[in-house]
Amino acid sequence: MKRPPPCGWRLLLLAVYALCALAVWLGWLAGDSNLPQAGLESMAPSADALLGTDHLGRDVLSLLIQGTRTAFTIGVLAALIAIAGGATLGAIGGYAGRRLDSALLWLAGAFTAVPGIVLVLIVAFALGAGVFQTAIAIGIGGWVGTYRLARAEVMRLRNQAFIEAAKLAGCSSWRIVWHHLGPNLMPLCRTQFSLYFVYAIKVEVVVSFLGLGTGALPSWGSIIAHAGTDLPNGVWWPMTAATIALAGLVLALQSDAAVNGDHA
Repeated sequence: MKRPPPCGWRLLLLAVYALCALAVWLGWLAGDSNLPQAGLESMAPSADALLGTDHLGRDVLSLLIQGTRTAFTIGVLAALIAIAGGATLGAIGGYAGRRLDSALLWLAGAFTAVPGIVLVLIVAFALGAGVFQTAIAIGIGGWVGTYRLARAEVMRLRNQAFIEAAKLAGCSSWRIVWHHLGPNLMPLCRTQFSLYFVYAIKVEVVVSFLGLGTGALPSWGSIIAHAGTDLPNGVWWPMTAATIALAGLVLALQSDAAVNGDHA
């Protein structure tokens, strides 16, 4: 089936988010937005602060822009860790002998025995707060799904004619896995990356909300985390802005992931 063209609004929205993240990475935007501003605490949206200020007097719009960088960083790193680890172990387990495959199946079963978010929180607590620590925790907690898909695909391919030809040509098992089976897993990895990128962003919000996320670096989760004290005081704009920003990115990415999954 021919893949439908991507929606223009989705690409435009993703481009806006990506440009914001890139601008923060390069130091062009929101460079000092994390500094408290005395006397400007919890200001409502106005011409001076379009989205208001938070409980520390920081501009909410600047915090949202910095949160975009955090979301993209964690989303990309966590997805790469989960997909690379899962695909590698799946390819090895699917092609290897029974003992190694059984050991990897047992390891995957042990990981799935713990609820995903609980496992992420355990690893995040052990590693501590920080963007890279959070990305590692989310990546470690999410490799099993890709592992199972990659293992099933390799088991389907390992008896195909091109694999038999590689064996007859004297290729080692490692060369067959990396050079012959690996490229056939790339479409699966691309689809899984889209799906897991979205998952990682949502989990980061939960982890940051519980105080185990990015530490002092602004993120959408840390903004939402203060809703418990802001909302009773009538300060609704930080949480509303962060929720809309998160929903917009997730909606755009999930739409793309759904298209990839249906037409991969």
